[in-house]
Amino acid sequence: MSQANKLSVRRFVSSFLECNLYLLENDLGEVIIDPCVPYGVVYGNRNARIEAIIITHCHFDHIHEISSYLEKTSCPVYMHANGVDKLEDPRKNASALLGLELKFQVPEERIIAITGDGVHKLLGTEFYFLETPGHSDCSLSVLTGGNLFTGDTLFRGSVGRTDLETSDHETLKKSLDKLLSLGDYPVHPGHSAPTSLARERALNPYLRR
Repeated sequence: MSQANKLSVRRFVSSFLECNLYLLENDLGEVIIDPCVPYGVVYGNRNARIEAIIITHCHFDHIHEISSYLEKTSCPVYMHANGVDKLEDPRKNASALLGLELKFQVPEERIIAITGDGVHKLLGTEFYFLETPGHSDCSLSVLTGGNLFTGDTLFRGSVGRTDLETSDHETLKKSLDKLLSLGDYPVHPGHSAPTSLARERALNPYLRR
C-alpha cells in the first residue's frame, strides 16, 4: 500500500448503547463503518469525502444515524444481503426489543448486497468482506489496511450474544474460528475498546474450546 493510500482509523462512540463508528481515511477519501453516531458529531463543519458506508450487521444500534449520512452523501452502502429486509422491520433489526419501532430507509440503488466472502476496492485499498454469522445472519467482518473490524462477532474479552432473531451459537463458534485463523490483527469491535486477535486467543474466556 502506498503511503498516500495508508488508512487512518478513528473511533467515535455513540451515546446510545455505546456503539462504535469507525472513520477510515486516506488521501483518496473516507469510509464509514457502522453509522451510529450523527454526521454532525463526526464531521462538524468540515466537508466529508465519504466514498462508502459499510454496515457490519443491520441491528438498529449500528445504523441508528444512517439517515444523517444518506442526506449528506450519495455514496453506496455495503451490507450483507440478509440484512436488507431488516432495515424496515423493527422486529428483525431488534429495535422492538426496547419497545422502539425503528425503520431505516436506504434507497435500493445505493445498496451493494454482499453474499459470500469477497474483495471490494475502496480508497485505492482492498477491503476483504468476510461472512461471520452467528450474532446475526447478516454479520460481516471487514479486513483492510492491516485492521480487522468485527462488528458484534468478537469483542474485547467477549463475543456477540446469540439469543436474538437469526442468532445461532454454533454458527458463531464457526465464525470465531474463521477470524482466529487469520493470524494476528488489531481488532476494532462494534462495542467496547479495541483489542487484537492475539490478545483474544490468550485471554477471551469465550474462545476456550
